[in-house]
Amino acid sequence: MFKYYLMVITATLLYSFQFIFSKLYQRRKGSSFFYSMIFSAISCLATIPFLCVLNRGKVEFTWFSFTIALLYAIDVIICSVFGAKILSKANLSVYSLFLMLGGMILPFLYGLTIGENFTALKAVSIVSVAVAMIFSLKKDEEKKLDGFTIFCFIVIFVTNGMTGVLTYMHQRSTLAIVSAGGFLILYNLCRFILSAAILFGILVYGKNKNREVLMIRGADDTGKATTAKSEWMIAVSASVGYAVMNGTAVLFTTITAKYIDAGIQSTIITGGVMLLSTLSGLMFGEKPTKNTFFAVFFAVLGTVLIMI
Repeated sequence: MFKYYLMVITATLLYSFQFIFSKLYQRRKGSSFFYSMIFSAISCLATIPFLCVLNRGKVEFTWFSFTIALLYAIDVIICSVFGAKILSKANLSVYSLFLMLGGMILPFLYGLTIGENFTALKAVSIVSVAVAMIFSLKKDEEKKLDGFTIFCFIVIFVTNGMTGVLTYMHQRSTLAIVSAGGFLILYNLCRFILSAAILFGILVYGKNKNREVLMIRGADDTGKATTAKSEWMIAVSASVGYAVMNGTAVLFTTITAKYIDAGIQSTIITGGVMLLSTLSGLMFGEKPTKNTFFAVFFAVLGTVLIMI
């Protein structure tokens, strides 16, 4: 079992680092739906060859695995679109807090439906997590969250949680399923096709500004003008970096879902990511507020209690 816990810890580190790349992309290209789809398509295109190598080139398919992979892809696209909106308005630490809490609570509740143990300490941990959510949404001195941003938080909470639920549904199914690597290849193929189809529709039937903006010049963090080519090199590099981090992390969590309870796995990842992402936010000049510290404290407390 030790190797599976080691894989979960490694996945936690990778999930934390992936936020750096998504934040970098958002800073360079913005949070529009158009650019979110470009990020989705590029990251999937980079992930597929990587996963094929890890899966030793095996091609696998079952209808059940394909159906879950398609639902997973739709869920992640929704999560990434609303997540991009949040990153343009809220700190990285608050974003990752809400994202990962959803990834903890929903798989935990799903675990209860399939017979995993429920204790008084786990009940207290749920209350602690709820308090953390309240603090994360409270208005602070630096950033005021409007109604739409709060709605975005709710969306990423549910959609990120559903990725864990869908993973456990697939890995614990008694139906014919593909391997963990095969499942993630199917998922990335579905996500790439959906993202590419949406982009094609936008470019063909959308406004001309979407085609023109592809070659727009930008500026770096110092305000110095940059070329369209350099902007896209940075954006593509951020997408590929995200793909490697996310692809490896999801592969590890998918493999371990068969051996470690949903509540335990999700809480290890949640607590670790929330702490590390708060530190990562400092790289972008984000200063955690008092409410953020309270939110992280109660979230970590809930994480510890649910593992006892």
